[in-house]
Amino acid sequence: MERKSQPTNGPSLIEAYRILSARECSILTKLGQGKTNRQIAADLYLAEGTVENHITRIGKKLGLNGRGVVKRWVRSRHRNL
Repeated sequence: MERKSQPTNGPSLIEAYRILSARECSILTKLGQGKTNRQIAADLYLAEGTVENHITRIGKKLGLNGRGVVKRWVRSRHRNL
């Protein structure tokens, strides 16, 4: 049974961490912890727009279309750890 709120496409979390840069991995980890873009920006001393750009690039690298899909994907993977 598939849910719209939890994307099943995309690589495994381990594969994602192999594909992404160190900065993108940091952002992905914080997304998985449920942090907002603003909180991630503050934690990593980045502008909020920079975090949004990283999330967009993460989505493209992982074959996930859109920021919301990236957030749901990583949060669903972190819950399964």
